[in-house]
Amino acid sequence: MPKTTAKKSTKANSSKKVAVKPPKAKAKASTNGELRKGQVSILKALKGLKNGLTTKALATKAEINSTMIGNLAGYKNPEINSREVHAGNLLNRKFVKMEVHDIKGKDVLHYVITASGAKAL
Repeated sequence: MPKTTAKKSTKANSSKKVAVKPPKAKAKASTNGELRKGQVSILKALKGLKNGLTTKALATKAEINSTMIGNLAGYKNPEINSREVHAGNLLNRKFVKMEVHDIKGKDVLHYVITASGAKAL
């Protein structure tokens, strides 16, 4: 049951009680091998796609904010991926791989699911 606090009485507001919700727990990096909800969404979005998806397309299909794709799936920069805090991302777990595709003369990064990523679902 949510905690309640009484507001000060004023002419417009006479002793109303307001529910105070506890703060939401922050998502933690998985240390026990389990996938986070966003990672499952990413793998489901990539499943069955031969050429994978770009970051933007993946974010749209997986219904995830595009700024979270690197954290969940992996970063293009190997130095960032090597940090301990990112040890649980899909790239480091070998559930996805990154491929560069030439699209209209530009190199575009695509995330592609691996066989072990498909098994993880």
